[in-house]
Amino acid sequence: MDASELVEKYKAGERDFRGAILKGVDLAYEEFKDIDLQGADLSGANLYGAILSRANLSKANLSKVNFGNTAMANTNMTGANLTNADFKEAYLEGVDFSGADLTRADFSGANLYNANLETATVDRTLFRGAYTAGAKLPRLY
Repeated sequence: MDASELVEKYKAGERDFRGAILKGVDLAYEEFKDIDLQGADLSGANLYGAILSRANLSKANLSKVNFGNTAMANTNMTGANLTNADFKEAYLEGVDFSGADLTRADFSGANLYNANLETATVDRTLFRGAYTAGAKLPRLY
């Protein structure tokens, strides 16, 4: 599936895209509220400025995805592969990152208010200037 097909189906009312292969797609500034992309492969995709509120991205391959400036309030990212993902300046209020791999992800300037990162892997993950009030953060030893 390519970006235009996904956008067309979404605008027609479809929300279930579980397991979709969307490697490297450009979905910048698109709106996908309540979309179900569980187990999908969006590795290398550009989602800059997109709206993904209440989306299900659990167990998805989201490595090297550009989530810069995205709005993702209350999104489910449990168990997702987010290695090398870019979340700079993203709005991530209430996002559940439980069990996600955030190795080398960049959350610089992101809003993580009430986000759950408690059981996420955070190896060389950047949180420079991130807002973390109310967030459940992992134990760092």
